Amino acid sequence: MAGGSTEALNSNKVVQTPLTRLGGRKSPSAARDCRELSVSALIVLATGRGMDTIVASGGGSSTLDGFRCDTILETIMKSILSMALVLSVCGLASAAEDKAVEPVGTWKCEYEIGGQQRTSTLKIKKDGDNLAGTMSWPDQDETKLKDLKLKDGTLTFSAERKLPGMDNSLTVEYKLTIDGDKLKGTGAAEFGGEKREWDIEAKREKSEK
Repeated sequence: MAGGSTEALNSNKVVQTPLTRLGGRKSPSAARDCRELSVSALIVLATGRGMDTIVASGGGSSTLDGFRCDTILETIMKSILSMALVLSVCGLASAAEDKAVEPVGTWKCEYEIGGQQRTSTLKIKKDGDNLAGTMSWPDQDETKLKDLKLKDGTLTFSAERKLPGMDNSLTVEYKLTIDGDKLKGTGAAEFGGEKREWDIEAKREKSEK
């Protein structure tokens, strides 16, 4: 029996040993085993991969084949780089979309209020890295646009409208989507304490593109 036990200990046969048995080891490799086990535990938490057993061979020394620190770090770095690449692509796609939409130019707007056809002229230009513009009507000179923004191909801004015979001006809020040389959207303002909205369509003058 003794001989058989010695032969079993010196053999190179691989056995499956529960992870919990490694906690009481006093061998010189114990510190390394603990470090490897800690990193492996992180893998289990991060990926959900089960590691109920490890491979142990001759002399009682343990290894974590395929789960060494260099492999783990490489996996983590690949994950981080992949995430950074996805975020970068999304940002570039959004920037490319806004760049492809060109708001600069003179736009002839048409809309209907109270059964009457009306017109206005929208002018937009570049002001450094920002946009600036004006809106004018047949009975009102140009007024500067406020809070002019372009996002996802849609222009949003407001303008002060002074109607004939009225002492106070109206703040008209605009939301217009650009489609090539066309604009389509809405205008909205309060009349007598009630907010009203109307549809607007516009075309860009070709010479201004």
